Amino acid sequence: ATGSALVVLPLLTERCQQLIAEAEVFDAEKEEEAESSVGILIPTVFTFPSAGALGVLSFILFGGWYVGFDVPLSDYPVLVFAGVPSLFGGQYLAIPLLLDLLRLPQDLFHVFVSVDVIGARFVALLAAMHFAAIALIATFALMGNLRLRLAALARFALVSVALIAAVFVAVFLFYTNVVIAPYSKDETLKGLTLLVEPQSAQVFRELPVGTEGQDGEPATLDMIRERGVLRACYQPGEYPSAFYNTASPPKLVGFDIELAHRFAQRLQLSLEFLPTESEEEAANLLGAGICDVYTRSLAISANRSEVFGMTDPIYRSSLGLIVRDHRRAEFATWSDLRAQGVSLRIGVDGASDSIARTRLLLPQAELLPYYTLSEQRKLLQSGGTDFDGMFDLAEEAAAWTLLYPRYSLIVPKPPIFIPVAYAVAADNTTLLEAFNAWLTAEKASGTVEALYRYWMLGEATIIARPPRWSVIRDVLGWVD
Repeated sequence: ATGSALVVLPLLTERCQQLIAEAEVFDAEKEEEAESSVGILIPTVFTFPSAGALGVLSFILFGGWYVGFDVPLSDYPVLVFAGVPSLFGGQYLAIPLLLDLLRLPQDLFHVFVSVDVIGARFVALLAAMHFAAIALIATFALMGNLRLRLAALARFALVSVALIAAVFVAVFLFYTNVVIAPYSKDETLKGLTLLVEPQSAQVFRELPVGTEGQDGEPATLDMIRERGVLRACYQPGEYPSAFYNTASPPKLVGFDIELAHRFAQRLQLSLEFLPTESEEEAANLLGAGICDVYTRSLAISANRSEVFGMTDPIYRSSLGLIVRDHRRAEFATWSDLRAQGVSLRIGVDGASDSIARTRLLLPQAELLPYYTLSEQRKLLQSGGTDFDGMFDLAEEAAAWTLLYPRYSLIVPKPPIFIPVAYAVAADNTTLLEAFNAWLTAEKASGTVEALYRYWMLGEATIIARPPRWSVIRDVLGWVD
């Protein structure tokens, strides 16, 4: 009931002494000596890891399976020779250590804490059996009355192995064919939907035929109103800003997409979404009048202001670093990063401002620029073998760690904050002024903050979760 074998140590001592008396193998003097030995051995054995505590190590194997990264057989010696000594400090110290050593996501520790509420009861049960068995065996050995019954031991071993094998096979078949519990955090992200009723919109997955090479000029706000359609360029696959969710059929959603819908709704216009692969392509589409606004979260910089007309800041992001989960302690501060010198390989956005900023922060590091999302995704899919860390806006970096759970997000201290904005064509002042005026109103009303919390801070599940069952609401009907 308590989940601790400590509370039953006096009871175990008493019961073991009764078993010794019932065995009737000692004279009165030796029986008293044997009972005294039990009273010493049980609290002594308690200080060592029990068979129940050793079972805690199996969670590491479960955790690897749970996130889709099985612990290889070659790492089992590490699990045993590092895990057993670490159990002297307690399971809540041993599990984080082993997750680091075996390069598993540290988030699994929270899973362990949640399931340990139930598992601790079985561990306590097995520990009590372990203490009693060791105390009795050791007492009879000390008294010279230990006898090995090989046939009985062999029979017991064979039955135990058969039962354990049957349990393992049954558990494997059950969780393979009946209850399948794969990693699902990425599906939660991919399943998000817009909060606002979407504006009438046509979404293009590829640029329409004849668009490339078209020569025009940016449309003013009056021209856009006359046309009746606001054309927005977006960056597909950029979680959580612009991506296709898992609805049927898939919908284009995200923080940037929702703001575009709300802006078009305010202007009473329909929407066209046109995909772009890079900033250079977006600048060309804006300049040719093919797109009116580039709804992608862009860090405000001097170089970008020469190419685009940047809006007022939408939110302020921190500079995040994507690293392998087991290496997160190596990148806690900027001093830790700089101390790695020329051996540090950093993935960074290929924009000139991003490269210049990284050069200033980490002058000795080897930079691995990526210019498109597909190049960034390819680096992440390498499993972290091609780079040590990857810079990105913290909100987008957090989404990447959900899609690729072997990585963690680190914000090196002291944090560096970057204002984020959208873009229009460089000389499209009327549209820029209208967007800024609308954005100011939306920020003042708290709409942008609410959307930021929904899309960027992961409050979507909180918003979508129904309220807990309540007698006052669900039975008595006193509140809605």
